[in-house]
Amino acid sequence: MVFSAFYAYPQSPSWRITASVAHFEHDYNWSIAGNADGGPPNILSELVWTKMRGPKFNIGISRRLFGRLELGANFSLHHIKKGSVTDTDYLQNNRQDPFFNLEGMANKGSLYDYSLQLKYGFPIGSSLNLKPYLGIAYSDRKLYILDLPDHESDPPLNSSYKNTWKGGIAGAEINCQLKRFLFGLNIEAGYYRYLAKAQWNLNEMFRQPLSFKQTANGYSLSAGLSTSYKLSKSISISIGLEKKYGATWKGIDEAYLNQGGSLKTRFNGAEFNALAAKTGIELTF
Repeated sequence: MVFSAFYAYPQSPSWRITASVAHFEHDYNWSIAGNADGGPPNILSELVWTKMRGPKFNIGISRRLFGRLELGANFSLHHIKKGSVTDTDYLQNNRQDPFFNLEGMANKGSLYDYSLQLKYGFPIGSSLNLKPYLGIAYSDRKLYILDLPDHESDPPLNSSYKNTWKGGIAGAEINCQLKRFLFGLNIEAGYYRYLAKAQWNLNEMFRQPLSFKQTANGYSLSAGLSTSYKLSKSISISIGLEKKYGATWKGIDEAYLNQGGSLKTRFNGAEFNALAAKTGIELTF
């Protein structure tokens, strides 16, 4: 999602460059069933990452093509500095009779977001502007399961779960200009193809380095609020909040066995919740 701080006057600038830093926090979870038909058990194994947090850096560049048509590109990078994770396996349906539970650290990892949007502005009166857009987006997230400080394994636990979300987005920006202040609302939805690849480094049952993969279709919903203040003709500063939710539908989990062959089961889906608070600067010319 892009926080906007731009009102499309007839003589609007041709270029806009934004840079921001945010405090970013998110949770993530996924589970699989006991077989390809969905069990029993309906939840065999479940991974839950909680309160992963750290800085997120964003750069956005947009170019007015002609008239009210605008092309924008965004890139962001999030470094995970804190977080925790649990891995639980169950014998019975609905998370009954757990037979394995692992608690670990998740203070390592990253999230890369890329997007490209084509926007068109519709002025509403003298101070409002509606700007719907369509685009493509790609997210690459890598999460880890690491030893707790007082429960170190030998060799160390260093399992990873890399997942990508690739697809299309549609959204709208609504901006209100009041003298030097600009207030913005951004809403966005996305539809994605989901692919995850994992390396479970201490599980002798799985092959290395690719232990299993998961595929599914997914979606995301997000909303953001921003306020910017124009310091000069070409420089503005801004603050903002963003909330984002994403999930997949059911899919396929394929585990690669150390003795050869593979085993497929139902992927129940993945889910994430994210919240970001950011501050930034914008240059227009």
